[in-house]
Amino acid sequence: MECDKVKDENLESFRATAITALEREREEREVEKEVKMASGWGITGNKGRCYDFWMDFSECMSQCRQPKDCGLLREDYFECLNHSKEFQRRNRVYKEEQRQLRAAAEKAKGGGVDVHH
Repeated sequence: MECDKVKDENLESFRATAITALEREREEREVEKEVKMASGWGITGNKGRCYDFWMDFSECMSQCRQPKDCGLLREDYFECLNHSKEFQRRNRVYKEEQRQLRAAAEKAKGGGVDVHH
């Protein structure tokens, strides 16, 4: 039984080490991915679509005293990469269109009673 306990502890130690190594590899791949995106080379071999944003942000970071001074440039760069603000706006527009369509359908169905909250 003591031998089984030692084997279990060794197995757990091995698993923890393997998981840590996998996490480290994943982090390294993410860093490599970010470096490749910021390198300036696009998928077709030309200048990447966000390269100009990256250069502006990078230049600001190398010259400013506080990283927060480059916040707007960082925001522009990440918007170019991820389009998160664009997607949020599209979702708001879509939801508003759906709300208006429902309201028009309710108005046509219910006889035109318009209730505001």
